Amino acid sequence: MRKLVTTIDRHCKFCLISRQKVASQIMGDMPEWRTQPNGPFSHVSMDLFGPITIKDSVVKRGPRCKKKVWGVLFICASSRAVYLDIAEDYGTEAILHCIRRLQADRGEIRLILSDPGTQLQGASKELLEVRKGWNNKMESRR
Repeated sequence: MRKLVTTIDRHCKFCLISRQKVASQIMGDMPEWRTQPNGPFSHVSMDLFGPITIKDSVVKRGPRCKKKVWGVLFICASSRAVYLDIAEDYGTEAILHCIRRLQADRGEIRLILSDPGTQLQGASKELLEVRKGWNNKMESRR
């Protein structure tokens, strides 16, 4: 009798559906800056891609020269909007120029997330140096 009941139980569609396990994966906590309402491009992810070979313009008459440039991709963390820019070279100064252009076009940037590339780490150190005394200067003006 047990064998018969087991066979029926294995082939019963209702029993199979009722015994399925519900997904039990627990999602990780979201960072606080992702859950707060923010303006567009206040928190961005940044990545570089390339090099891309382009034909550069020449001031004097002559053939156009070929040049390598790198694409810089900025993605807004709240709206997933994309901002593309071009860096003249793979150095810290070129990355800082791209960040300045983004800030001039889209407004204040509070947080930049990127991979740990050497030029990006250098840009991070320079930005921290520039912003070091900003809060003190603002309080003294009041």
